[in-house]
Amino acid sequence: MVLPRVVILGGGLAGVATAYYLERTGIRNITIVEKDSRIGGLLKTEARNGYTFDIGGSHIIFSKDKSTLQEMLSFLGENYVRNRRNTKIYYRGRFVKYPFENGLRDLPRTTAIKMAIDFTLNSLHTAVNKSNFKRWIYTTFGKEIANAYLIPYNEKVWKRPLEDISTEWVSRIPRPKVRDIWASALGLNTEGYTHQLNFYYPKIGGIESLVRGIANHLKNTKILTNSEAKRIERTDGKWKIECDKSKINADIIISTLPLPELIKILDAPTEITTLTKKLEYNGVITIGFGVDAKIPNYSWLYIPDREWYTNRMSFPSNFSPVAAPQGKSSVLTEITFKPGKDPNLQDAIENTTDAIQTILNIPREKIQPLIHAKFKYAYIVPTRASRKALPKILEYIHSTGIITTGRFGTWSYDNMDTIFRKAQESTHRVRVLANSELQKV
Repeated sequence: MVLPRVVILGGGLAGVATAYYLERTGIRNITIVEKDSRIGGLLKTEARNGYTFDIGGSHIIFSKDKSTLQEMLSFLGENYVRNRRNTKIYYRGRFVKYPFENGLRDLPRTTAIKMAIDFTLNSLHTAVNKSNFKRWIYTTFGKEIANAYLIPYNEKVWKRPLEDISTEWVSRIPRPKVRDIWASALGLNTEGYTHQLNFYYPKIGGIESLVRGIANHLKNTKILTNSEAKRIERTDGKWKIECDKSKINADIIISTLPLPELIKILDAPTEITTLTKKLEYNGVITIGFGVDAKIPNYSWLYIPDREWYTNRMSFPSNFSPVAAPQGKSSVLTEITFKPGKDPNLQDAIENTTDAIQTILNIPREKIQPLIHAKFKYAYIVPTRASRKALPKILEYIHSTGIITTGRFGTWSYDNMDTIFRKAQESTHRVRVLANSELQKV
């Protein structure tokens, strides 16, 4: 069999994992084209003053699939630690256990009982409505839990009316059991999202160590950094890719690029370009803080209150014992934003410093902002309009012969383990394409 020349657009987790699986199947001519100065995508890590921050947002390693989990960990060797989740929701001055419905014991008893009664009656008399995300929340959890936390928090994160959000992705949110709701309301300890209850994290080097670990296994892959694909053209069954400083020929292209960026360089028909405008997404600003104090052993802290810009804090110093200097702590805050609606950076730093001071009760002089980053594409926003447009967009891209994979390449709200699975599927499609092209010769 004649082995194809494969070019992978994008050197994030999806691109590097796909190269790894391609090599395992015998492909020997692979090039990754990455516009940034190094691979990693949203899984980039930076060190500042002895602190380690994942600047693309908080990422952890977990999976319901034990074999996928073990494969992810294998890329780290012995460089990982196991943690048990201790996550809270900051609700009206209280630290409520996450997920909220399993944390009713942390609320005033009368409030908790009221929520449990409402949840029970709702589950008995109301069918789950999947017409939009807001209706799904109300019909799954009842109005008391929905209005207290789920609605305000999700409106803050998505920056859209929840009526516009579709529900294809909600299978990742387990529906709690009535008995667990009541146990929590009566003061007993219960656990939700149990597949994420225990998680893993690199001991040294932050989450980028995972991508680096995969890249260390690559033997026949050329990685071109500082190289952005500007135009893609297919001629005589072959691809020509124009980059900043070079031109690359390929038999097969695998794209992990956000679909709007891929459509731009494909010179797609007007109909497809117009549909692509319906694909909505959010960016993220991350701000990393060094704290001259010990923070409780929290994993994450979810913040529905709109007074604070940040929707989530994570605590890297609680993920790894070497992520902060001895006796100190670290906080990574995340602020989602709609395209073109990102907050002023200095305002964001000041507001988030205030949040840490107020919520965690830490003197301001002990809080030091050390690093910040902004990513244009952080979350796909699964609006109902995008769900209608997506099949036609993907149909066009795939009709050209390009394979897409990854969160932004398939426009799907995927966790890391799903990205690994899709990387394997992409490898299979490469073999099918290669066999098809060979039969034409």
